[in-house]
Amino acid sequence: MTVKLKGIVLPPTLNYPKLDDFKLFDIMAQVPVTAGLVGSYFFRFPQCRPTYNFANPSLPLIQHLSPDYSDSKCSILSVNRGYYDTQIVPSTSQTIVAIAKVPSATGVIASNYFKDSGGSISGDSLMEIISTVKQLRYYAQTGASSITSVTRDISAFNTGDFGVLGGIISSTPAVGAWSMSESLPPDATIATLPARAINSRTLLIGASYDTSEFINDIGISAVLIYNNDIGRTNITTVMNWLRNVVGVEAGIWSAPKSS
Repeated sequence: MTVKLKGIVLPPTLNYPKLDDFKLFDIMAQVPVTAGLVGSYFFRFPQCRPTYNFANPSLPLIQHLSPDYSDSKCSILSVNRGYYDTQIVPSTSQTIVAIAKVPSATGVIASNYFKDSGGSISGDSLMEIISTVKQLRYYAQTGASSITSVTRDISAFNTGDFGVLGGIISSTPAVGAWSMSESLPPDATIATLPARAINSRTLLIGASYDTSEFINDIGISAVLIYNNDIGRTNITTVMNWLRNVVGVEAGIWSAPKSS
């Protein structure tokens, strides 16, 4: 039965967020490392508005096409399905950390990668590469038309598993791909860069600027972007927080890691 209260009509079925959902919103605003944090997003719809930037509400994501919200734990994104523009230009040093679902084919977490008609490539890209093995790869731009990458094995994950993954580009310059598993703490594979270059394209979440490469769907739950190298200790703290606090509160994992 529809209820009327002094001219206010409430629907017969109320479907408002649960108290736990408000708690999740509050938790996302409590990132343990905030220095340099320029983007902080959670993609569980409708409990958190996917375009909301917890680090800077005045700089929200711009949605392109129609991301798939059918999975309660993440948004399913790709360049052809739907993705987000952060409005954030890469920095000389930067850190990206995410909760992402291992896709069945190569998918992009965050990127401003582009290959032009002549084959020249530029931009940064944090991706899950799925071929004969599963890998986390981080491309870092090193010149006007050159990139260097680092690859880290994530074969311990099954397709469809969620994982906390990340990448750091440091002023050394170097690029590192970070992962953690249910049995191992956060750690990295690192490669030295010959140089470091950036371009003016903003970072996208769930897609790159190339419509012929890396075009597959990927499920993404959360992304944090820093405009600096937060260092080994801090990225370890952030990755553990995403796994044991955000991930548990969101129902991605049932309990914190035992070690």
